[in-house]
Amino acid sequence: MEGARRGRGGRVEASRANIWDSDIVASVAFRPRKCQPNTRQASDGGGWIDEDVPSADGTKLAYRLYISSGTLAVPRPMVLMYFHANAELCTDIEMEVNLFYECGFHAVLCPEFRGFAWSSSKPRLGSVCPDATAVFEATPDILSKAGFEGAERACILVHGRSLGSVAAVHLAAVHSNRVAALVVESGVMSFLDLPMVQQLGAMMPDMLQVLRSCPCPIKTLEEMQTVRVPTLIIHGDLDEISPVDQAVSAYRACGSSAKKLARYPRAHHNDTRVVAGNAYFSEIQLIRRVASGDCPAETLHESDAPGAGLLAIFAGAFRCLPGVRRCLHVQEAIEEEVEGRSP
Repeated sequence: MEGARRGRGGRVEASRANIWDSDIVASVAFRPRKCQPNTRQASDGGGWIDEDVPSADGTKLAYRLYISSGTLAVPRPMVLMYFHANAELCTDIEMEVNLFYECGFHAVLCPEFRGFAWSSSKPRLGSVCPDATAVFEATPDILSKAGFEGAERACILVHGRSLGSVAAVHLAAVHSNRVAALVVESGVMSFLDLPMVQQLGAMMPDMLQVLRSCPCPIKTLEEMQTVRVPTLIIHGDLDEISPVDQAVSAYRACGSSAKKLARYPRAHHNDTRVVAGNAYFSEIQLIRRVASGDCPAETLHESDAPGAGLLAIFAGAFRCLPGVRRCLHVQEAIEEEVEGRSP
């Protein structure tokens, strides 16, 4: 175990390395999964490209670039840079990527954490933001190599789900002149306040004390204060992994004058898209329109997305099958939809 040593009686002593980048913290923060690259691209450019870029320290960072058919020649590509959660892969959104295309995106770029998919090395909290920056800096080249004629003029929205919100918020805060908008979905703002960390602290109180005494490499809530781009925060009120208080804190801290907190009363951490259905993608489409200049930023405050539809619910449920993560409340959502349509 790097960065920490557990002695008799459960005592944890910090070594020279920051405890936040230790193996024990990484085992709580990440659930790495592996897969191999499998590029599939049609003659019209549609499909996806699996590749990798180097990080600052030379680590191979995997990514998948999903491309909507017939869009390589658009003068200003709309690109969603999507950072997934800690137990997911860039391949997991394959079944729902068309729903993002319908929101107006020409491409969805999904970077990986180190140690995930075909990335090398091990995941570390301290690497999340630097690695996100490395992929972000390489994005024009990634788009150009894929064949996008307007790669240098791409309009980029950053979207982070769960742990991926750390990367998305960082890019929006540091690169506000190059990021068009920010989406935080089931986000993590304060690690020490997460239930799983509190549970760890109850079992290993010395560990929690060490964590509190060492500087955390993740400063997402602080960075929210410097975010100036249009921001959409999506969260389920029943989120058991990252409680909704984290979303409320993010909204209050966000420095953008154009921001919206979309809360879904029946949604948990891993089923928000299933429960929200069309309402979720209506919000995504709205912030895409704001980012592209199709509607004023003030629209974020005025919007009232429609309720979920059966088609979106089934699409979201089908998406969940590879990871068996987001289908806990599909039946409940369907029953509510049917009851809502009853005379």
